Amino acid sequence: MAKTAGRRRRRILWGSVALLLVVAVAAGALLVLIPVRLLGVSRGPLEYSVEAQTTGRVGSADCQLTRRPGVWQCEVFDGQQSTYTRYEVRVSEDGCWTARGEGPAMHGCLGFRDYLRIMDR
Repeated sequence: MAKTAGRRRRRILWGSVALLLVVAVAAGALLVLIPVRLLGVSRGPLEYSVEAQTTGRVGSADCQLTRRPGVWQCEVFDGQQSTYTRYEVRVSEDGCWTARGEGPAMHGCLGFRDYLRIMDR
């Protein structure tokens, strides 16, 4: 009977470990695949995403949320021409954005790398 109780405890333990592992992997996958749903849109990741589509230089964009939901005003500095280009950036619920303004129209989507700012490291 002691052997049966020991086996049962081990099964429960390994079952719990397996369940926690599955939950952790699922949460990680959601975070990587759709970070906006979990983290929301914020200034830093949006600036980083816009920079990647325009100059490719970190620190070249400055975005401010407007009074309209999902609409941001971004200025992007072009170091080669020493000018700022203004864009109105509209962000959808899924984290994808479109930018229209003084420069060419652009679009992109906020991704996991924008939240981690991998290129900064």
